[in-house]
Amino acid sequence: MLDAFDFIVLRQPTRKQRILCPVWGRAIFVFDMDRYQGRAIVIEAQDLTPIDWSESVDPERARELERLRRDGHGIHRIRKGIQIRVTPTSLRNTVLYRTLFHEIGHHVDHDRSCVSDWEGKTRATKEDYAHRFAQELHDRLAALGALPFAPIIDERSLLADGLQQEWFCLP
Repeated sequence: MLDAFDFIVLRQPTRKQRILCPVWGRAIFVFDMDRYQGRAIVIEAQDLTPIDWSESVDPERARELERLRRDGHGIHRIRKGIQIRVTPTSLRNTVLYRTLFHEIGHHVDHDRSCVSDWEGKTRATKEDYAHRFAQELHDRLAALGALPFAPIIDERSLLADGLQQEWFCLP
């Protein structure tokens, strides 16, 4: 399973990217950046700003709202639609225990499919597989007692990389 991709990339989207195309992460099948080439999972940096959705909720969006609720986000009806309130813990649950596994699922599905089969799959079929893969992996790891796990703070690495601990929202 881990040989399905080569890199995990942590990325800071621009404000414009966050507004126009907000995502938790992406599966990149052809990643090419400087001297790094291969398959990647890109995890997008997030903040704790509430996320506003319109009132119009199709079945897929309703399922995503339920997944976000299970992750611990507050889901509230507001005048203009739905507001998702993010906490450090709910964000960690979404990114680490769901998005990462979901993107691994896309890579596994891609690897198990020939080119014509992959290209013939609908977006919904690909997403359903990745959601199912993520949930099954989460359930297996939780049953083994591997999830959830406490945050691991490596102060030496933070200092060596010029990072400050207060820049990170730690649950």
